[in-house]
This record gives sequence, structure tokens and C-alpha cells, in this order.
Amino acid sequence: MQRGSQVIDSPPAPIDEGGGGGGWAWLLTARGIIEAELVRGVLESAGVLPVALDGRDPSPGAWMFLGGNVNALVRVFVPLSQLDSARLILLEAGFEQPEPPAPAPAPARARRLSGRLIWLVITAVVIAIFLLATMHARVT
Repeated sequence: MQRGSQVIDSPPAPIDEGGGGGGWAWLLTARGIIEAELVRGVLESAGVLPVALDGRDPSPGAWMFLGGNVNALVRVFVPLSQLDSARLILLEAGFEQPEPPAPAPAPARARRLSGRLIWLVITAVVIAIFLLATMHARVT
């Protein structure tokens, strides 16, 4: 495995395509290549070798990013025999499972006019001005 800037390593090939298949385990899905490289660095410095990154982007617009989309999801694979130790290493390094967001507090009912009421008031004012102008024109 090479170090430094490089093209993302090929993921383990599926068994159907003649690859090793069962020797790899999915560890996590990173939110981008930068996060995946950070995870790889932590794992390799702790002795989990090799670490494979799968940056295939199946989205319909992936062809627009010819150099690769740095924000595309990247799957991280480790050898199956080192899966548990890789998880422990990531927990010790601070890569924890994100907690589910707390439910949003119930919105306080603000005393604001709704959009329909505002348009109703504007329409009534315009009609009143029109009627006053028409009546004033008839008087003079």
C-alpha cells in the first residue's frame, strides 16, 4: 500500500468477479475523501494494514466530477480479522457514532399574521383607496 496523495485504492472485488470476497469487512462510510483519509491514517498508524477505500460514486451526476467528487461517500474496508481492533482504535481516536439529533422543541406560537390575512388586508386597502378616488372624482 502506498502512502501520500494518490488515487483511491480499489475496493475488494466481489466474489462473483473473482475477488477475495470474505477477507474484507466494511468498517464505516466516511462523508468524503478527506474524512476517509483521516480514518485510514489513524488505522495504519495503529497497525491495521491494509485499509481499502471504495470511492465509487453511483449517483447519476457522478460523471460531472471527472477528477472525483471529494464530498462523495467513501466506504472504508479493513481485513475481516482486524475489524474489532479497528473499531476500538477509532473509538479511542474519537471517531464515535454520532448521536441522533435531539428532537426540536415545539415552536412557540408566534402572534404573527398569516400570509393570507396580510394579502386580504392589502387587497381591502387597495379597494378602499380605489373607491374613495372614484367617489371623489364624481363629487368634483
